[in-house]
This record gives sequence, structure tokens and C-alpha cells, in this order.
Amino acid sequence: MWIACTALAATPATARTVAAASCSQGDVQAAVAAASDGDTVAVPPGAATWRTGEENRPAVVISRRGREKQITLKGAGMGKTVITDATGPQCFQTVIKSSEQGIYSDVQEKAFRITGFTFRGAGGDVLISLAGYTNWRIDHCCFENSGRSLWVSGFGLIDHCIFDKKHNGQSIFVSHRDFAGKQYGDGSWSSPLKLGTDRAVYIEDCTFKYYAEKPNAALDGCNGARIVFRHNTLIDAHVASHGTESGGRNRSIRSYEIYANRWHLGQQKQRWTAIFLRGGTGVIFDNKVTGPYGSFVLATNYRSSAAYAPWGKCDGSSQWDGNEEPNGYPAIDQIGRSTDSGPGTRQELDPLREWNNTLHGKDADIAVSGTGAVHVHIKAGRDFLNDTPRPGYVPYAYPHPSAREDTAMPGKRPK
Repeated sequence: MWIACTALAATPATARTVAAASCSQGDVQAAVAAASDGDTVAVPPGAATWRTGEENRPAVVISRRGREKQITLKGAGMGKTVITDATGPQCFQTVIKSSEQGIYSDVQEKAFRITGFTFRGAGGDVLISLAGYTNWRIDHCCFENSGRSLWVSGFGLIDHCIFDKKHNGQSIFVSHRDFAGKQYGDGSWSSPLKLGTDRAVYIEDCTFKYYAEKPNAALDGCNGARIVFRHNTLIDAHVASHGTESGGRNRSIRSYEIYANRWHLGQQKQRWTAIFLRGGTGVIFDNKVTGPYGSFVLATNYRSSAAYAPWGKCDGSSQWDGNEEPNGYPAIDQIGRSTDSGPGTRQELDPLREWNNTLHGKDADIAVSGTGAVHVHIKAGRDFLNDTPRPGYVPYAYPHPSAREDTAMPGKRPK
């Protein structure tokens, strides 16, 4: 894993470029330390290996407590400035990180931008992690050979990146665990659904290429994650999500807008589905899937078939579920459920919708995956609607407005 970042509102009139003497870890850290709000740290062409010997510590820190900065960290371009990860296997022992501490901390991060690098992993965990403020951007970077490449939160943009996954790991993991000042994603679930707005992590115009026979997901999320995934190309890859059975009190993904993407699978490979969902709601439209994928979208609910602490099993015995029927339906955070007043309170019914998608050149729909109990809890026409656009839905501006900016934009904590 790798770098840590945070920043304040820029003052364009005083913004300057601070040139790192080389792309070595020490020279980049020195340039970051010399930079002020609004500055660009320019890292020259070259190759370097970055290390850290401490668990949960990054190789390079952009923001330290009381000295948070809004800066752009700019390499010379993909394949020109190449950073190799030798930081260690521990979680969040990263190359680039958005704070000195863990992924969830009280450091008051500011907006930032990272652009123009190739990051090479060794199959371990996260390369870049950030803890969650608005208007950050990671663009025009290549991520090679890493386990999980990015762990992100807040509201920001990942665009024009390449994820070349010779090692089998997730490319991007999204978590809104501390949304609205609450934990476990509770704040995201109790806040209104805001599809078609900037209140999400946007991933657009990226390419994902996987090599493993049974690959991990190109995209995943939990803890109330809000994601927009659009105009991407996926080669031998799929997209997934975690539900409210992801370990301890962690909540399901909250919402997703998946559209205008292209999947392709080589004829010598097999994938059971292009998209695998375990909770939440949203819209899926204008996607095209080619190659021997077994299905387009599969929806499931693990708690229909097994108990997961502290939630238990959705069978009418758990206080966390809606229990509108003897079988426990609806399960907390299941497909088609939306805003609540806290875990265990009533959740709005807001069906997942898909339209205008194709698989093998033919109309593609959502299907249910799992035991008979799953099919009782997730039903077409109630919890999801095939071939049915969402009334009043308008996608957010494309390209994302941040893609038109050359510097990091002012940010704040998500609400």
C-alpha cells in the first residue's frame, strides 16, 4: 500500500508548482511538505520503490493533523513515473493515503488530485486509500499487479485509469462507513437517496482487465456505499457488492447507478455473471455485455439462507428485518430497499430498475440467485423491475464536472 492525502481551499492567485527532485519516496515527501494549498507537486519521469515498515502507515503522507493541504500530486504520465509498492502486506500500509491514521479517522481532509502515475503492486492490499471528503480526483493512472488498488470514500471521481490485474484482487472498493457522522454506513442509509447527483463516488472512462480464471470483482462496496459506474470497459471482469452480512455491524451497499458500460469476455473463459448484487437499489441501463457470461445481473440475499451476526437469519426471528411477512420480508438493506431512520426501522420500498441492456446481443434482465428462500425475499415486479426506466431520473452531467478541472477543488465532509 502507499500514500496519504488531505487539503484546504485553494487560492488560485498564489498557486504554484513545487518540483520534486526525483520520484523517490524521500524527494516526493519533501516536495509535499513544501507545498501549500492549491499547489501542484510535480514528480518527474523515473522509477522508484516506496516502502514503510509500520502497520497502517503510508509511504508518503500528504496531510498531517493540523497541516492539511489541498494539492495536486502530478506524475509525468502513465508509464513515465512508475512507483513500485514495497510497503508490506498489512491493511492500509499503503503507498498513498489520505491521512496519517487508519482509513477512518478525524483528520480534516481537504480535496486533492493524483494524476499521471503508474503504480505497481506485488499482489498485496491497497495501493491508495482515502478517508472521505468531497471533490477528490484520481485520474490518468495505471494500477498494475496489485491486490486491491483503491479504497475510497467521500464524494469524488476516478476517471481515465487503467486497472491491469495480473494478481487477482479488487480494483476499487467503496465504503461510506462514516457518512453523515455515523458509523457502519447507518448515516448513508438514513439519508435520502440522491440518484443523478454528485453525492457518490464516480468511476468513469476507466478500463479493467483481469487474467485469473476466477477473478475478484473490478468494483465492490459496502457500509452504505453510493456509487456511479459509467462509460467503462471491462475485459474478463465483473462488478459486485457486499450486503448486510459483510462482517459485524457493517451495512450493505446503499445505491448504484451502472450505465453505458461495455463488458467483454474471451471465448476461452467463463464468468457466471457481469454484475452480482447483494443489497441496495438503483438503476442499471444502456450496458452491453458480450462473450460467454452466464447472466447479466444476479441479485441475492445471503441472510435468506444463513445467519450472520449480529443480524441473524431473515426468517421472521430477527428484530433488524421488516417482518411484514412470516418469513421476515423485507430483510434489512435487501435489494429494492431504501431510506430508513436507523437499523431496525422501516425501510422504504424503492425497486431496483434496469432497462435497455443487452447480453449476447439480446435483451438482458435481472435474475435472482440462491436458494428458494432467496426467491421468496427478492421478487421481480416488487423488489426489482425489468425493462422499466425510473420515473424522473436524469443522469448526472457527463463527463463529470471535476474532469474539466486541472487542480483539486475545495472539499468538505459528506452530509
